[in-house]
Amino acid sequence: MWDIVTEAGADLSLRPGCPNLIDRIETGLLSHGNDMTLDNNPIESGLDRFFKMGKAADYLGREALERIAEAGCPQKMVRLVVRAMRFAILGKPTRLP
Repeated sequence: MWDIVTEAGADLSLRPGCPNLIDRIETGLLSHGNDMTLDNNPIESGLDRFFKMGKAADYLGREALERIAEAGCPQKMVRLVVRAMRFAILGKPTRLP
């Protein structure tokens, strides 16, 4: 069954998900392999809130992160918060107040 479903959804870029996907998205938790990969650095992945640039501590990758921070990231994941009184319904137009 797995092979049938994945083959049928291949042209739609169908990938396995998880039951807590909405909770993860709403809380801003990233999923390695889905939201970010080894091609993404911690700054562009939004993980820079977990470390402080310029801190005296030494760690693996510090020099590379300092160079990236100095040059600026060409892309960065951000959190988008939408506050609305009504829920959107798939296929129906939605107006924001």
